[in-house]
Amino acid sequence: MGADTMMALTDKAIRAFQPESTPYKKADGAGLYLLVSPSGSKLWRLNYTFAGKQKTTTFGAYPTVSLADARERVREARRLLSEGIDPAAAKQQAKRATAGMGIATFEAVAREWLEREAKELDPGTHARNLSMMETHAFPVIGAMAVAEVEAPDLLRLADEIEAKGIRTARRILQKCGQVFRYAIQSGRRVTADPVPSLKGAVRRHATKNHAAVTDPDRVTDLMLMIHAYRGDPVVVALLKFMPLVFTRPGKELCRARWSEIDLHKATWTIPPERVKTRAEHTVPLSTQAVAILKGLKPVTGRNAHVFASDRSKTGHISEGTALMAIKRNGFAGEMTAHGFRAMADSLLSEQGFDPAWIDRQLAHKEPDQVKAAYRRATYMEQRRKMMQAWADYLDALVAKAEISEKAR
Repeated sequence: MGADTMMALTDKAIRAFQPESTPYKKADGAGLYLLVSPSGSKLWRLNYTFAGKQKTTTFGAYPTVSLADARERVREARRLLSEGIDPAAAKQQAKRATAGMGIATFEAVAREWLEREAKELDPGTHARNLSMMETHAFPVIGAMAVAEVEAPDLLRLADEIEAKGIRTARRILQKCGQVFRYAIQSGRRVTADPVPSLKGAVRRHATKNHAAVTDPDRVTDLMLMIHAYRGDPVVVALLKFMPLVFTRPGKELCRARWSEIDLHKATWTIPPERVKTRAEHTVPLSTQAVAILKGLKPVTGRNAHVFASDRSKTGHISEGTALMAIKRNGFAGEMTAHGFRAMADSLLSEQGFDPAWIDRQLAHKEPDQVKAAYRRATYMEQRRKMMQAWADYLDALVAKAEISEKAR
């Protein structure tokens, strides 16, 4: 590492850096730079030379690690280098020493859990989970003893994530909950998982460009409206089917064909040319979804399309038809046809379902660096149970509301 150079960054400049489509670096001097990722995270990294080799070490995320803190860590790294010590190796040795002292840090236990979990996940999902924890959780609570992390610490973590405008706080807390439960099972934590105590303290977020109802009371109103809707039987079926499958309303749902449906196996297989990820997507159907299709079969069964329309040149009803029905029945500006995906994502996450199952059901695109050949984990059985639980949950909301109404 060379001599001191003029420090280029300021807090004002750092706060102004905006995410771009690809990661980019902003140098501060003496090998220190800030890596700004497409997600908006800003990570401190230091390039240095040790034993003739170019190496990199990390210092955490801004603003958890401030500009002044990062520069102080550079000075410490330079001191180590002057003594012939590799800063990255020293950091790892310190972590091992901490573990050897019997202090199980949150980061150490989390990494152990993530490695165990990786055996059941596809590489892409594991990479996302690890990156999410390294970027957001570890800089805030990673050095704390896993036995001592409590609700206020997690609320601080959630607040810092949301202050950056990042919409993953709930998923990170779910992953933290898995770590705490593993710590309890492995004897490194005595008290209960603190994550459930934050219920209601962390905001739910709908997809940015698609209005969506995510409050359970309002979801109840929406489902009551759908159940009470009277009109064209195909539109009625589409409205009832839409909340149960999480598919994209345009190419995937409205263009569904009877040839893609297997009522016996309770599956709907969407061909790759109609899926955003360009990969075949199989949707497990709940008993409620199958019942809707069976009821619709006598109406449109002779047509190629499930949601057929004689008045449309395409042969099927459009996403706009469903949207108009939603708007005209009290949800204008509050719910869209696409919003059913965000609604399910938010509430299933709150109910503790594994984010990997939800992502697969939503047919989210894998990170670019993960090849399609590695998409091994379809989680079909887990998703089938989740989809049935979801359909039962929606039915229960309606039933509870109807009982309450009759009691008045």
